[in-house]
Amino acid sequence: MSGDGDDFELERLRELVGASEVSYEAARRDRAEAERVAREAAAEAGTLHGEIIELRVEVDRTRQEQDTLVRERDDALREARDAAAAAQNAAIEVDRLQREVEGLNTQLTRALEDRELLLQRAAMRPARRLYDQLMRRWSAVVAPRLARFARRSR
Repeated sequence: MSGDGDDFELERLRELVGASEVSYEAARRDRAEAERVAREAAAEAGTLHGEIIELRVEVDRTRQEQDTLVRERDDALREARDAAAAAQNAAIEVDRLQREVEGLNTQLTRALEDRELLLQRAAMRPARRLYDQLMRRWSAVVAPRLARFARRSR
C-alpha cells in the first residue's frame, strides 16, 4: 500500500513539475532557492521593521523637541509682552509724575510770589499798606461788580 502511495505521490509530483526526475530535482532546487529568498526577505522585512520603529522613535523625539521649543518661544513672547506692558505702565507713571511735578512747581511759584508780596507788604508803611489793600479789594470785588452792573443796565 505504501508502494502505491509513493507511486501516486510521484505521479502527482510529476504532473506538477514535469515527467522527469531532473525536472523534479530542479523543482526541489527552485523550492530551496525560493525558501532561501523568502527567509532573506523575512530577515530584510525584520530589519526594515526595526528601522521603522527607530524612525518612529526619532519622530516622537523630534516632536517633543518641537513642543519644547514652541513652549519656550511662547514663554519668551509672553515675557516680552509683559515687559512691554510694564514699560508702558512705567511711561504712564512717568507722565503722571511729570504732571504732578509741574503742578507742584506752579504751586511753589505762586507760594514764592505770595511770599514776595507778603514781604513787600511787611516793608510798607501803614498808609501804603491800607492803600494796597483797598486797591486789591477794588480790583477783586468792586470793579467786577461795577462791570456787571454796567452790562445789565444797557
